[in-house]
Amino acid sequence: MLSLKQVNQKCVQDFLRERWGGEEMVLSAGTFRYDELDGFVYEENDQLTGIVTYAKVDHELMIISLNSEVPGKGIGERLLKRVEQEAIMDGFAAITVLTTNDNIRALAFYQKNGFRLTEVIIGAADQARKQKPSIPFTGDGGIAVRDEWKLLKRVAGVQLQPFDETFRDALSRFELPEEQHVFTSLPLRKIAMVPDAHHVVVVKDGEAAGYFCLEQGEKKDRYTANPSAVLLTSYSVTTAFQGKGVAAISLLKLKDYVQLHFPQVNEVVLGVNERNKAAQSLYLRYGFTDQGERYEGPKGRQLVLSMPIAREETYV
Repeated sequence: MLSLKQVNQKCVQDFLRERWGGEEMVLSAGTFRYDELDGFVYEENDQLTGIVTYAKVDHELMIISLNSEVPGKGIGERLLKRVEQEAIMDGFAAITVLTTNDNIRALAFYQKNGFRLTEVIIGAADQARKQKPSIPFTGDGGIAVRDEWKLLKRVAGVQLQPFDETFRDALSRFELPEEQHVFTSLPLRKIAMVPDAHHVVVVKDGEAAGYFCLEQGEKKDRYTANPSAVLLTSYSVTTAFQGKGVAAISLLKLKDYVQLHFPQVNEVVLGVNERNKAAQSLYLRYGFTDQGERYEGPKGRQLVLSMPIAREETYV
């Protein structure tokens, strides 16, 4: 299997133009040209038998097209697995794909390979047809082509993912040992308390394994005078994933996550109860420092810990 850029571009262009009905793929997520996409090619006997293309859209890796010319040989599955490997290496928590409502075979294929239907985008194909009139009005099985289905698959490894409603069911089953309840809030309770904050799910092998909240505003100001800081609260890992390295890896990924989602932030601060020795040890081992600041919180005295975040300077 080769990268899309490693093979004859004329062959790629001809292959995709025939299947796309042109050089552009028009979706609700945007307009994509084949020569601007990443992807992989599957060849047999020097013949191009499958191509998958993808793009990075809204912090997810989105499959733009997947075509296999030889059914029943697992080519589509191999291409899909290669994209999953790429998503893991690049730190993506999820892969998404959009397909039109007539494409029953695609819906079955992706679900058999671990994707879940998350959204129906009503009228998406009708809108795309205004830009690309070659999109047919009738598709497979005589079904009118009008809408898009969006499917999503959480990928392996540990990633940090902004909370969305697809996580709600898993977070409703979030459990903590009794002794940890004293120091933190369960995820859905915290989300209900501060709905406008930035809520983050720690994803392990496609499952919701942990949670924390990033807050700015009045509460943050109790812990630091730095206007460019963000406050980390309610960090926890559900019981089933404790002791498996999830906390350590998630904290190692914290700086990159904050740089991506909070480009103007130069510090993460948190308060940890002085009785919570295990949490203190974890934070100090993975990037936070104790600079001697203390805060009297509602559950007792807290150590204020800090993690510096490098940010690029902008010159005008």
